[in-house]
Amino acid sequence: MARYQAQAVLRRKSRVSPLRVVGVTLDNAFYPGSAAEATGPLKRAKGLVALAPPTAVDAPDAADAAAVANDDATEAWSGLSDPEQEKVTRG
Repeated sequence: MARYQAQAVLRRKSRVSPLRVVGVTLDNAFYPGSAAEATGPLKRAKGLVALAPPTAVDAPDAADAAAVANDDATEAWSGLSDPEQEKVTRG
């Protein structure tokens, strides 16, 4: 089993829309959370895309690590809304 560094990628449609997990980066490659997120480039517009802190994932290969990381990120980052409110809630 290998250890991978994964980072959740969160995106919003506008500055007032809630953030949602769209996938993870793993070894500088983007692994989308769904087929809908797999189309087109990852647009990194200021204020619309955020990266969560890196987390370690143990898995036999990168595809399995990405699947585990996507599940963990979705669970950890679901229900986000106002970024200012999140600063207060998450510290």
